[in-house]
Amino acid sequence: MTAVTQESLRVFVVEVLQAMGLSGEDADIFGNALIFSELRFHPGHGQGVKKLRRYQKRFSQNLFDPDALWEVVKESPALALVDAHNGLGTVAAARAMQLAIEKAKVCGIGQVVVRNSTHFGSSAVHACLAAEAGCIGIAFTNAGPEMAPWGAREGAVGTNPWGIAA
Repeated sequence: MTAVTQESLRVFVVEVLQAMGLSGEDADIFGNALIFSELRFHPGHGQGVKKLRRYQKRFSQNLFDPDALWEVVKESPALALVDAHNGLGTVAAARAMQLAIEKAKVCGIGQVVVRNSTHFGSSAVHACLAAEAGCIGIAFTNAGPEMAPWGAREGAVGTNPWGIAA
């Protein structure tokens, strides 16, 4: 078996993302999130580098906009509403958490809501950004009806993942 270092994997992932059309900054944000998930979760959990192929397929089907504008629609000292314009949810969530951290450092709390984004990956990635900055981080999202309730045959409830880090 060939060993792959964390840094060589990160470089590979970022290069693939840039080849898909992401800017260097967005590829770094997204690549770091995939590596974070790869190193911290059970391999079968469904996050991490194994998602790269799925994102490439979504890109080739134009299911997200790699050049999407990240727009602050409404803002107050502690709150913000952001429109990701169908950009990558992982990148939008990381930027939103950074904005929330900045607001929390000034106001004691920061909350940023993102709309019109795509799959945001692991919620722990985003919550841990706040913890690394000395804040309590809470990140969550909605999800489609993928789970069947007890006794049902079809999905009716979303997984609606959330992450908390301190």
